[in-house]
Amino acid sequence: MLLSNERLTKSNDINRVLSRGKKIHTPFFVLIYDNFSQDASVYAFVAGKKVGNAIKRNRAKRILREAVRTLEHKLPAGFRFVFVARKASSESTMPIVKNSIESIRSRIK
Repeated sequence: MLLSNERLTKSNDINRVLSRGKKIHTPFFVLIYDNFSQDASVYAFVAGKKVGNAIKRNRAKRILREAVRTLEHKLPAGFRFVFVARKASSESTMPIVKNSIESIRSRIK
């Protein structure tokens, strides 16, 4: 589980990243990120109603959170990350989403 100081919880902070951040698209999620003045990175996970009902949205966020938790040491530090789930993420498995995160980590600058 990500610690509370590693999570973006305020909607103002999330909206700032969504409006100003750089985007990377994958079939399972859209990663939006920007620089953060801290040494560690912080994360937020969002799933809109297009993903499905509440059960599917929660599943998509759980899969993304677990994939990020296991790969957190490989992701660059000093960023604010917002993972916006797509419908395919709720219908996928964690190893597939994990591979998707690993494939885009070199594009984060």
